[in-house]
Amino acid sequence: MTFFPAGDLSIETVYAQPPAGGEDPAILARLTRMIEDTPTGATIHATIFRLTVESVRDALVAARDRGVGVHVVHNGRDLTNEVAASLSRPPPIGLGDRHRFSGRPFDPTGRTLDYGAVAAGRNSDMHTKLFLFSATKDPDGVLRDSVSWWGSANLSHHSGMRKSNNAVVVYGDAVLYDAFRTRLWDLMWEGTHFARNDFYNGRLGHGSFMGSPASRTKVFCSPERDTDLWVGRLASVVVDERTEVALAHARFTDARTAVAEELVRIAAQGGTVRVLVGADTGFLGPVVCSTLLEAGVPLRTADIHDKLVLVHSRHGVSTRPRKVVLSGSHNLNHDANHVNDEILVKTFNDSLYDDMLAGHFEHIWSTGTPVLDQRSALEGDLPEGGRLGPP
Repeated sequence: MTFFPAGDLSIETVYAQPPAGGEDPAILARLTRMIEDTPTGATIHATIFRLTVESVRDALVAARDRGVGVHVVHNGRDLTNEVAASLSRPPPIGLGDRHRFSGRPFDPTGRTLDYGAVAAGRNSDMHTKLFLFSATKDPDGVLRDSVSWWGSANLSHHSGMRKSNNAVVVYGDAVLYDAFRTRLWDLMWEGTHFARNDFYNGRLGHGSFMGSPASRTKVFCSPERDTDLWVGRLASVVVDERTEVALAHARFTDARTAVAEELVRIAAQGGTVRVLVGADTGFLGPVVCSTLLEAGVPLRTADIHDKLVLVHSRHGVSTRPRKVVLSGSHNLNHDANHVNDEILVKTFNDSLYDDMLAGHFEHIWSTGTPVLDQRSALEGDLPEGGRLGPP
């Protein structure tokens, strides 16, 4: 965990870096502590994809019991999980009507699998991992207002503790906090949908918003129909010999080959590019794999759950290199861009970039297995349960 000032604000990073065959509870433990540190009269507004860790559930219920206004939007696919289902039960066991499962009512036949909140597409999921605290304590024990937490970790043992993950917390940015609440969370709570399942639309002004000038953060929300949100972020990179891109993604499937082509462009123009992908079978597409390898881009696989890109380069019309962190829940697969509720958070901050690179990426990169050819990349084991759904 690292905690540092960012102008009038503060930023915290937390990483899960489990040993082989083990768990690292750092992210979930810190989030639980933040819930426990939320004072009476404050509010917590959260989105949860998967919840199997009882201590997180218990902290949310205990917060409600002491007078915190706790409201949770929860992916409807998780209804069959007992820990998750208990949150929707009446007090004192659960949160009652302050907890909502997203999407259509659960269909045990599997014919109707539409569980998005804003997303309304077939087989959609509410995959966003977000907690908004009107007030809670920072790592120094100081009570802070307008706290926004986002990350890649699910609230589960499998994909929250047994795989690498990252989380970012911004303290004191009321602009970012309010935008997360009114331009995303409220829409998820109400199940607000958009024509063509097209939430992100820059022309119409929905599906994206910014924090304060101090945090230099912009949020891009899925689903998006007509463009690739990751391609759009990488396309602005103006390459020179100082350009560096480090990518760590749980999934990089052939549906997002255009992202691989952007990485190849950056490498071909003289930038340094490294790519780390989850080791599970099917998480690295064969076309993506061959595209990167043929261009000489270093490629590794590891037991990761991150959705992270670090870019040090000029961007757009900038005249000097800038350090950018792209994080959140958005995988490099088809559903993340076009079907699910997701967030991709872009932050210009040197200290955040440096910490993410040295404190997290370099560690997980060092644990990765180099991919030397396409065949080696396609070998591996199915994830928990054998299901290739959203991690």
